[in-house]
Amino acid sequence: MRVWDIFEKKGAVETLNHGSEVLSVDFHPNGKDIISTTLGGQMYMWQSDEGHMIGMIDIKLDIAGGRL
Repeated sequence: MRVWDIFEKKGAVETLNHGSEVLSVDFHPNGKDIISTTLGGQMYMWQSDEGHMIGMIDIKLDIAGGRL
Protein backbone atom coordinates (compact mmCIF):
# COMPACT_ATOMS: atom_id res chain seq x y z
CA MET A 1 0.00 0.00 0.00
CA ARG A 2 1.30 3.48 -0.80
CA VAL A 3 0.32 6.88 0.53
CA TRP A 4 0.32 9.59 -2.15
CA ASP A 5 0.47 13.35 -1.91
CA ILE A 6 -2.06 14.29 -4.59
CA PHE A 7 -0.88 17.90 -4.76
CA GLU A 8 2.79 17.03 -5.33
CA LYS A 9 1.85 13.95 -7.44
CA LYS A 10 4.38 11.72 -5.70
CA GLY A 11 4.57 9.14 -2.95
CA ALA A 12 4.34 10.78 0.46
CA VAL A 13 5.79 7.80 2.36
CA GLU A 14 7.43 4.53 1.45
CA THR A 15 5.33 1.47 0.77
CA LEU A 16 3.40 0.17 3.81
CA ASN A 17 4.05 -3.58 3.81
CA HIS A 18 1.35 -6.08 4.66
CA GLY A 19 1.43 -9.86 5.15
CA SER A 20 -1.29 -10.45 2.53
CA GLU A 21 -3.62 -8.63 0.15
CA VAL A 22 -5.20 -5.44 1.48
CA LEU A 23 -9.01 -5.56 1.51
CA SER A 24 -9.91 -2.14 2.90
CA VAL A 25 -8.28 1.14 3.88
CA ASP A 26 -9.77 3.97 5.91
CA PHE A 27 -8.61 7.01 7.82
CA HIS A 28 -8.95 7.00 11.60
CA PRO A 29 -11.36 9.69 12.88
CA ASN A 30 -8.35 11.73 14.08
CA GLY A 31 -7.49 12.28 10.38
CA LYS A 32 -3.83 11.37 10.90
CA ASP A 33 -3.78 7.57 11.10
CA ILE A 34 -4.66 4.90 8.53
CA ILE A 35 -6.40 1.62 9.31
CA SER A 36 -6.07 -1.27 6.84
CA THR A 37 -7.41 -4.83 6.88
CA THR A 38 -6.00 -7.79 4.97
CA LEU A 39 -7.23 -11.04 3.49
CA GLY A 40 -5.02 -12.85 6.03
CA GLY A 41 -7.14 -11.50 8.88
CA GLN A 42 -4.98 -8.69 10.25
CA MET A 43 -5.85 -5.08 11.01
CA TYR A 44 -2.95 -2.62 10.77
CA MET A 45 -2.75 0.92 12.16
CA TRP A 46 -0.29 3.33 10.50
CA GLN A 47 0.83 6.93 10.98
CA SER A 48 -0.04 8.52 7.64
CA ASP A 49 2.60 11.26 7.71
CA GLU A 50 5.64 9.06 8.47
CA GLY A 51 4.43 5.58 7.52
CA HIS A 52 5.26 3.97 10.86
CA MET A 53 3.15 1.05 12.01
CA ILE A 54 1.39 1.91 15.28
CA GLY A 55 0.03 -1.56 15.87
CA MET A 56 -1.50 -4.73 14.47
CA ILE A 57 -4.48 -6.79 15.62
CA ASP A 58 -4.96 -10.39 14.49
CA ILE A 59 -8.68 -10.75 13.74
CA LYS A 60 -8.63 -14.17 12.02
CA LEU A 61 -10.69 -15.88 14.71
CA ASP A 62 -13.21 -13.02 14.80
CA ILE A 63 -14.02 -13.33 11.09
CA ALA A 64 -13.73 -17.12 10.80
CA GLY A 65 -17.44 -17.64 11.49
CA GLY A 66 -18.40 -15.40 8.59
CA ARG A 67 -16.44 -17.48 6.07
CA LEU A 68 -18.36 -20.73 6.64
